[in-house]
Amino acid sequence: MKIRIRSSNTLVGRAVLAAVQSEPDFDVVEQGADVVLDTGCVPAGIEAVTSALEAGEHWVDLCWQRAWAESIAELDAVAKEKGRAVVVSAGAFCGLTDPFVRSAADQMVRVNEVQLGLAVGSGSGLDSGSMGQFLAGRERTIRMLIGGEWSEREFYGDRRAFGFPPPVGDLFGGNADCADLFAFTQRPVRSASVRLTVAPPSGLAERGARTFLSWVRRGWIKSPEERPEKVMGWIDRLGGTKPSALAIAVRGIGSTRLPLEMRFGFVPPVERPEVLSVAPALETLRSLAADPVPGAGPCSGRVERTALSERLRRGGVEIVEGDLGGWRRPVPATS
Repeated sequence: MKIRIRSSNTLVGRAVLAAVQSEPDFDVVEQGADVVLDTGCVPAGIEAVTSALEAGEHWVDLCWQRAWAESIAELDAVAKEKGRAVVVSAGAFCGLTDPFVRSAADQMVRVNEVQLGLAVGSGSGLDSGSMGQFLAGRERTIRMLIGGEWSEREFYGDRRAFGFPPPVGDLFGGNADCADLFAFTQRPVRSASVRLTVAPPSGLAERGARTFLSWVRRGWIKSPEERPEKVMGWIDRLGGTKPSALAIAVRGIGSTRLPLEMRFGFVPPVERPEVLSVAPALETLRSLAADPVPGAGPCSGRVERTALSERLRRGGVEIVEGDLGGWRRPVPATS
């Protein structure tokens, strides 16, 4: 597969580019590509995607903004007419989360709740582009489906504890937005509630984050999204030594009509948290090479859980599963 990279100078962007170049079945080209891979955090825009479709190229990006995932549906008819696929949010959100949430939903007659948690680990955490995206959402409320009803929630509001797998454990955090808050309200999951909690690496860092946001809202600090590296360094100094982690909890009613909860946790190496976005991006590209189903939308139903799990483990990610009783031992890698 020939891939044209729209690269951004971020941790994730550089890592994805290096990973694509190391894959024997992928060739990075400037022209005549089969697919455009946008590794940036900011949406490229409808015009850029349309240009790719007109050139006969598929489109894949890693942007996890919910508004972008919702708006891309306007290109669905064009993509199908051209016989091309437009897959947005193919990084950690929704590329990684989707196959695990869907596998849990398949075992339920009704999905009541999808809870997502992102622990911003000390010394690693989000890359600067993703942190900039997160901070840019501070001026907007977050539209969430809770208990089957839509409501507007405060950015980083609704302080709550989220249970991450060991060694991270329980951390306090607040509301954040991502494409999953839209994707998992749609078929086939159709959850009655979807939430994302972002949590700093320690209680001190969490209190500091809330103080920082209060200063921003009072106008004492201007445009923090334009200086994400400083914000990340500040959180790191207040944090402990816990790594980053991504966790999923899917709750609903099982086939026996009893409550069922399935948890999935992902703890990347401290020095390489970006693997949580790199692995699903590569698996999305492989799915397009094998079966390029035309259409435009978020990364849903494109990535196969087993293949993604194997790639994550090869990247050093520890995968932990759990249920109503809590987290179990890490799932061993297959030989």
